[in-house]
Amino acid sequence: MLNLLKNNHLIGDTVEDIFKNQFDSSLPFALFKNEIANVNNASNHKLYSEEIREFCLTLHFYFPRAYEFIRQRSTLPDPFTIHRWLATKHCNPGILHEVIDYFKHKLKSETSKFLHVKDVALIYDAMSIREGFWPDKSGKVYGYCDLGGIAHTDNEELAKEALVFIISSLNIKFKCPVAYFFINKINATVQSQLVLAVISVLYEAGIRVRSLTSDGTTTNLKTYEILGCSLDHANIQSSFPHPDEPLINIYCIVDPCHLMKICRNCMAELSLSHSGNKISFDYVKKLYEIQQIENSKFANKLSSLHIFHKNKKISVPLAVQVLSISVADALQFLQSNNNDFKDATATIEFIRIFDRLFDIMNARNSFGKGFKSPIKLSNRFVLEEIFESAKSYILQLKCEEKDILQHRRKTFALGFLINILSYKNLALDLLTRENEPLLYFLPYKTSQDHAEITFSCIRSAGGWNNNPSALQFKWIIHKMLYRNSVLSSKNANCQDLEDKNESISIGIFSLSMKKVLMLIKNLLLKNLSMKSKDHNYSLMPVTDYVCFTHFKNRGKLKFVSMFIFDIILFTEKCYQAYSVDIKNNNFKKDIILKVQRQFLDQVKNVNPIHPIIDTCTLELHEMKIEILAMKYNKNVLQILFTRYFQY
Repeated sequence: MLNLLKNNHLIGDTVEDIFKNQFDSSLPFALFKNEIANVNNASNHKLYSEEIREFCLTLHFYFPRAYEFIRQRSTLPDPFTIHRWLATKHCNPGILHEVIDYFKHKLKSETSKFLHVKDVALIYDAMSIREGFWPDKSGKVYGYCDLGGIAHTDNEELAKEALVFIISSLNIKFKCPVAYFFINKINATVQSQLVLAVISVLYEAGIRVRSLTSDGTTTNLKTYEILGCSLDHANIQSSFPHPDEPLINIYCIVDPCHLMKICRNCMAELSLSHSGNKISFDYVKKLYEIQQIENSKFANKLSSLHIFHKNKKISVPLAVQVLSISVADALQFLQSNNNDFKDATATIEFIRIFDRLFDIMNARNSFGKGFKSPIKLSNRFVLEEIFESAKSYILQLKCEEKDILQHRRKTFALGFLINILSYKNLALDLLTRENEPLLYFLPYKTSQDHAEITFSCIRSAGGWNNNPSALQFKWIIHKMLYRNSVLSSKNANCQDLEDKNESISIGIFSLSMKKVLMLIKNLLLKNLSMKSKDHNYSLMPVTDYVCFTHFKNRGKLKFVSMFIFDIILFTEKCYQAYSVDIKNNNFKKDIILKVQRQFLDQVKNVNPIHPIIDTCTLELHEMKIEILAMKYNKNVLQILFTRYFQY
């Protein structure tokens, strides 16, 4: 199937790799079972497993034309069906209240399973979108600046960016968008209002934000100051009290990957020095030239892209590979063997210190060794000593004969000082707290990589669109919040290095009808348990449809009871068990017998006030159960419930 799509130029190599890696060998078998299960089913009675639903949503997410091409050759749901699966959520600009309600419900009902979202890192970043305005089917126009009603904005100003807020769990692999806003050059005052609004809404849902991460732009640093941080070089304070729980501090973090890019750029473009010794990028260039002449490398990855990096300034791997311990080792080796490198001591020290800081602040593996190991109580003092040494080094760093913190290009130095304080204190809070302390802390959980990976997935929708429109952005976020297998591109700004079997998609909502039915059943149980009678129809949830039904009711309409609901669900299970051997002439009688055996004892135990017991004999009630089982089909369940509840 993938070869067929590729030969017809409907997908590219990247999408092919994603499907092969994500679904592996189980997909052909799942498609085969799907064909067998639906071979005799009518078009409106076809059943799809969760894996098939996930596959359909993923393929339709990447290339709708490819999905239509496959539908002509296999049994897959109509695109309208996929839209109907997604129609239960709206995901309008602003705070994603559907996501907040999901976490609120989960934390109340399944606290033990959702402890990983009790304490989270909040990460925000902006992504470019196509400028313009686009109406949707309802007539609403998207494309103007929209802050979700949290702050005032010019309704006639077209948006150029989407500001996205993502939460990342501090102890497992989990991330999820919680808000997005359409903006155009937002200022720090408005941005701080959005940050506080998101933090407060999360707190109401039972989620505490422990850290706040952004890149090192001037607006973001000013936002930190408005929130309560102090960025004065004489007295840096990297945290501010939680707006809803002042005893808890929220630690501000500047993304280490962005800091490494800025650090490399300053080293290559400006004159840096420490204690009077010059730090020069020329030594790195000379190392590259020697490797070219000798046609061999001193165990490093230097190439022409690392030296002539002006067209690749945003590439994090190039910056990190220049400021790496392998380059420092090569320079130190040449220092003792080549007179051209005899004054490279300051450059070697500069590279080693910032490489060490980046390794600590980017630790992502719980089994990491050395400086890439997680922060634990056992190694806390060693890392604090390294932090203090690096802090002292940065404070003595000079740029063009000026203290680095007083220079206009101070961002990388100030950012690393902020992170040194934040990571040290955040790790201490999480490792020594009284209730459920962490065994270790991985700084990568607070990285802005999670936002970049999400942006890569957004850009991949519909054939790799770098600048989706505002309306497209809304629907892409909408689709990604459902179970899917969408992955980031290998050519993205950063790569998802987590294992593919353990990496968690941002999709939290289920496409399965089974969970919707369970929600309906739980809602009915909650309402009907308020009275002793099983058939108290007046307690049905009051929705628009039910209000009209009550208005038209003249005493003869009855809503379905939980007893009938259980009969229908049990009959469905029996029917599915016989679906393979559908030609068996006795399968209907067998189903009826099973239903009678299952529910007759319950009928005998029903109180005399039960309407059916009041109005008919037990034998007649058995006949009614038999008729209900015989007339059962899939549409009965949908008609009885989806008309009365909006999900």
